[in-house]
Amino acid sequence: MVRRTLTSSPSLTLLTPRTLTIPQDDSAPSNVLPPPYNLQGDLPSYVTDALKYFELINGGVRWSELVKVWVDFERKLGCPTNPQDRRHWLSAKERPEEIKIWSYEKLPRVKSTQQYAVGWKRWWISLQPPSRIGYMNTWPPARCQPAEDEEWDSVRRGGPNGMFLAVISLAWWLWAALDAGEPVAGSEIEQAIDDIVWVCQSCTTTIVDMRKRPAEPDDQSETGDATKRPKRACRCT
Repeated sequence: MVRRTLTSSPSLTLLTPRTLTIPQDDSAPSNVLPPPYNLQGDLPSYVTDALKYFELINGGVRWSELVKVWVDFERKLGCPTNPQDRRHWLSAKERPEEIKIWSYEKLPRVKSTQQYAVGWKRWWISLQPPSRIGYMNTWPPARCQPAEDEEWDSVRRGGPNGMFLAVISLAWWLWAALDAGEPVAGSEIEQAIDDIVWVCQSCTTTIVDMRKRPAEPDDQSETGDATKRPKRACRCT
């Protein structure tokens, strides 16, 4: 079992799924979480519990990469552990109902992957900077770096109520699709995995992982706030 705490609720139980697989190419790692992304003593419980759950889903190379990038994301943001601090919460507007169900200690069940996809994508799009949102909220969102770094603030949130919720709720979608025998390669699930990877990397490009090295005395004076990038024009990739 995997337990986590959401806001002020007591410890919540998430039953582990049976191991699921999709074909992987020869370059795929044998472990979902290769070193140094196996369980580490310096990671908080919401991360280590999540990793125990995520490694049960053999979702292919892209899923492995997402888990790795998410751990980097959490480390760079300092792995905030106070579930009451709303500065680290993703917006609940448009959020899938399954997350609310989970908050009441009930195992969420994705009855229809098609229906779940509609709600999950709507929520994920609502979290993005305006520069990523095109006409009619097309999917997947455009890979446009915002001109103002502050535009990332809506999604650059670590902790048990931050990006973790996007990753765990995507895991439910992936799990349900694999369980139903639905193809993942080239699907909207794969697009969602790739997009979370891109967002996690893009919004933390210049943030130094303070768990990997001590801060240098002159770092702040030379570069300013390590979490902020200089203003620049919006750039699409």
